[in-house]
Amino acid sequence: AESAAECLGVDILEDDVRELQRRGFRVIAQDVLATPITDTFDVIVCGEMIEHISRPGELFSSAAKMLRPDGRLLITTPNPWYIGYILKAMFPHRFLPVSVDHVAWYDAPTLAELAERSGFALTGHQGLVNTHHVTMRARLAFWLTRILQLAGCSPSLSCRSCLYEFRLA
Repeated sequence: AESAAECLGVDILEDDVRELQRRGFRVIAQDVLATPITDTFDVIVCGEMIEHISRPGELFSSAAKMLRPDGRLLITTPNPWYIGYILKAMFPHRFLPVSVDHVAWYDAPTLAELAERSGFALTGHQGLVNTHHVTMRARLAFWLTRILQLAGCSPSLSCRSCLYEFRLA
């Protein structure tokens, strides 16, 4: 909102939308997968949501209807290759520390295929690195990823989430 001439927030949680409206934010309650907004946008940002929806293809189809021809769709989602998730999955007495309402993990090839089916092309992606680690375990995992990168492993090991950019093809 600070860098855009206009900004509209959209969510399906009506109580939360009312609270944000009360605080002065321009936000509406609407399920854009079922009923896309009739306006068109330069940029659509879907932050940490695609992993919650049952039919992710609908997200791309809906975005295609709401995006200007030269616009961008930005999606962030948890990184399935994050070392913290990998390490916790290696030990049977632990479970993944993610939301119980996540229905899928996504990586670049999977999202590129989903996007292509709705007329989008993946134009870039990058990991989002959290460099503020509170616990000793998190600090050790962070430094372990740095050592593994020096050994030739992917930098995505240290990224809890990834950002993907799409354009209409």
